[in-house]
Amino acid sequence: MEDIVTDVVFGQNEPPRWVLLISVDQIALIDRYKWNASRLLRFDLEQILADRDRHSLFATATLLHRDRICPAEGMALLDTLDENSHRHTYSVSEDLKFALREAIELLVNEVIYYRRKVGERVYSTQEQTQKGEQEIDPNLLKIQCLRWVYRLLFIFYIEA
Repeated sequence: MEDIVTDVVFGQNEPPRWVLLISVDQIALIDRYKWNASRLLRFDLEQILADRDRHSLFATATLLHRDRICPAEGMALLDTLDENSHRHTYSVSEDLKFALREAIELLVNEVIYYRRKVGERVYSTQEQTQKGEQEIDPNLLKIQCLRWVYRLLFIFYIEA
């Protein structure tokens, strides 16, 4: 009996993808596929209207418009934005990987340059220190430079 009522009310056999909850001061747009991850869009109408920012109001109206949520053809706007976000995230992580490698190479080259020009010990293993040698162990230098770059990334992240 419940299936018959669902078919009559919604005209479909599966539950709706989008659920729109509206209250006096908020609108929530819930995607059935993202509900398990506790992901939804919540619009604070009181704040949006109090700011009197036409861009925020336009974005809200665009994201909640029927043609954007359930278009007759093509993908929903939120699906397109989500797909572009994933693509951008992958691109940023690839760029960060390249930049991290370049930063470590630059730092290692500066350590070696400083050691050759100034003639001071910059980095040596315990065994080399005991023997009085001034060789740089490339693996240990790489690890130390990697630690410095990660520390800098952490600081930059915290500042942002």
